[in-house]
Amino acid sequence: HMKTRPVRLLIIAGATDADVSSPAALLSDAERESIEKEIWLGPNRAERSRMQMLAAKSAVSFAEEMVWISWHISGADGSVRRPGALVRSVRGIFPQQTVSGGVQESEREEALRLLQPEAALQIAGEALRREEGPSALEEEALQALARVPQGQERLSAMRAALMGDQLPGAIRPELARALYDGPKSLSVTRLERFAKCPFSHFLQYGARPEEIREYGITPRDSGDFCHEALSRFTELYPEETDIETAVRRMDSITAELLEIKLPGVVQDGAVYESEAKQLRATARRAAVTNLKQMGASRFSPIAAETAFRGRSAIDLDGAKLEGRIDRVDLWKAADETYLRVIDYKRGGKEISIEQIYYGLQLQLLIYLIAAGAMYDAQFAAALYFNVSDPLVKTEATDPELIEASREKELRLDGMMLADEQVVQAMSSPPELALPIHLNKDGGLRKSEKLLSREDFALLAEHALICAKRDLAGIREGVIGARPVSIDNSVPCAYCDFAAVCRQDSYSAAQRERRLMPLKAEEALAALREEAGQV
Repeated sequence: HMKTRPVRLLIIAGATDADVSSPAALLSDAERESIEKEIWLGPNRAERSRMQMLAAKSAVSFAEEMVWISWHISGADGSVRRPGALVRSVRGIFPQQTVSGGVQESEREEALRLLQPEAALQIAGEALRREEGPSALEEEALQALARVPQGQERLSAMRAALMGDQLPGAIRPELARALYDGPKSLSVTRLERFAKCPFSHFLQYGARPEEIREYGITPRDSGDFCHEALSRFTELYPEETDIETAVRRMDSITAELLEIKLPGVVQDGAVYESEAKQLRATARRAAVTNLKQMGASRFSPIAAETAFRGRSAIDLDGAKLEGRIDRVDLWKAADETYLRVIDYKRGGKEISIEQIYYGLQLQLLIYLIAAGAMYDAQFAAALYFNVSDPLVKTEATDPELIEASREKELRLDGMMLADEQVVQAMSSPPELALPIHLNKDGGLRKSEKLLSREDFALLAEHALICAKRDLAGIREGVIGARPVSIDNSVPCAYCDFAAVCRQDSYSAAQRERRLMPLKAEEALAALREEAGQV
């Protein structure tokens, strides 16, 4: 970390990724985690790395004319060293920057380096998978590597991996049960991951590789932050209030969370201030949106962060299906009590009957089933709350019109009971907080988001069937790299484990489970037919 005036030239030397094979620390990560339940031991390796990255980014912001960054390209043993996270960040911001020095100025030097077995092994995987094939120098290095016994074995393993035959479709059921400890309990998120790709599930819940994270607030981090801020806001301040008070209360919550979520991080750099400012703005927007939507609703929050586990967990063929519901709202009508569950999603998420049919989006329905059992109420809705501070595309210049466009983007989305009385109780008028419109006669305009009681019950029953099917697959040891693709979607594009299973566009296409696109009514018709209701 540096505190100084701006400088004309900034020099950063040794900007290389750390060697992950360095000697282990005195305590393992698991031991640290156990001890830190009682006492904080200071920053761990990942936190130190993030702090160093923040300090480096802050330092770069002081340069007025030039930043000069250097890194070494190989170790003393000939192993290849990658440019560090700072270099990759700078390249992303300034793709046209000048790079000089290193092996690119001498083909002979590069050739000598690649004749080192360890160096050749580190470039072999990338060279073999490249569509245009290895370069002349890389081909020479691969041939030299193949003449070394150890090199032959490693090259064979790499070629097998690239062809995809290194990934088994299943492990023994007894091994699966031991690996997953049954599983005795599991979450809806876990079941959805298995449904989308069994190999991704195996990696996260079985192999559990350690993720090496670069510093920066990732979408997951910001989602967790805003999620917790909104949950605290709803729990601490359930009563109605004015917008100014709501913003002030949310600011106090975010100030506390920033201290908790970023312990030990230097909090006076330009990078930190930018990220913290964005998080505060998003949390404020969520508080105001929540206030306006609740002001137009006769449903009242009765629980925030409600857990269903232990006795309240859903029994799933001997396993406990557990979870935590962000918010539960109730409305007592003259004859019945209605319930809706709300799940906070960073950046928004749309409900899809098609995804539910294929078992890929079960969370809201499972939460609705659990809440219905806990509060003995009728299903009214299962909704997503969009936690964001959106920019909207509009030609309007009137601040009120722009604000109205933002509020439209932030409406609740999900499945609702096709009952005019219930919809009006959730929002009056409905279009203020829901993607629903009224006809001229005041009736509900037809929408795939409106469901009859029978269809709601049918989807809930189907969600449990899908959950049991996925649990059976987990217990049977299914781990194949078979990602789901619907309508030419690219399932591996945002997978956290793409570097592990090494899918490329060709191999992924060969393994995909291609499912037929369905409209909402087509999916519901198929479910009715399966249930014998046709």
